[in-house]
Amino acid sequence: MLIIFSDLDGTLLDHESYSYDDARPALALIKDMSIPLVLVTSKTRAEVEVWRERLENRDPFIVENGGALYLPHGYFPVTFQAPAYRNGYAAIEFGTPYEELVKTLHAASSESQCRVVGFHEMSVEEVSLRCGISLEQAFLAKQREYDEPFEILDPSVEQLLDCIESRKKRWTRGGRFYHILGANDKAHCVRLLTHFFQRAYGEVTTVGLGDSLNDARFLKAVDFPIVLKSADSARIRAMVPRAYLTDLPGPGGWNRAIMEILQGNENRLVKPEPIDSTLKAE
Repeated sequence: MLIIFSDLDGTLLDHESYSYDDARPALALIKDMSIPLVLVTSKTRAEVEVWRERLENRDPFIVENGGALYLPHGYFPVTFQAPAYRNGYAAIEFGTPYEELVKTLHAASSESQCRVVGFHEMSVEEVSLRCGISLEQAFLAKQREYDEPFEILDPSVEQLLDCIESRKKRWTRGGRFYHILGANDKAHCVRLLTHFFQRAYGEVTTVGLGDSLNDARFLKAVDFPIVLKSADSARIRAMVPRAYLTDLPGPGGWNRAIMEILQGNENRLVKPEPIDSTLKAE
């Protein structure tokens, strides 16, 4: 059984337009072949529910950088215990409560004297402008539970990130923002969900696609890691040396990569390049 784990922004969705038109051929083939497509994203549950409807996706999904894994009710032929149920999903939560993350970010900013602006400080209009999304989408993006995106306004970045880590929290970087989070990450949810598929169906093969540093950990956890062309490609490769690279960004690269995998031609993808040892694997 083949399972596809995919990031959204800059991967399945175009970084600027959020269009997935170039990925439609592969999406149609996945649907025809009944291959699970698991969305693995920093977006909120409210945002992902909208994209699942647009994509006609009915598979499990992972939100807010591994803050929670959601299983549609009755999805698996066997039952897995979950601590919470919401809107027809079994919810398995790993993230630190949002309020604690916001408090930690402010404390780290104060100690490091590095000014930041978090999502909680941005209006719906500001989020819309910064992300290039509609007001409705921005409203959904602010419904955060386990992860706080933020912008850094001063050059003392390293001091801020060190202060975050000293408070036992983690940080990562996506396509537009830094994020503060707890011990959760995308990789843990990917491994757990892979285990669920194995228990339900036996042997599975996993494909993962991502374009940002916050995707590197989960790409390590799949059989076929694919890095979409982006500004972070080289750094992700430093963290995932066996990853394949696409020669196109976003949904165009996503479409080609999935087509080659499904046709057994993964060797046609761009071969891994020599790693620059001076790159910092953040």
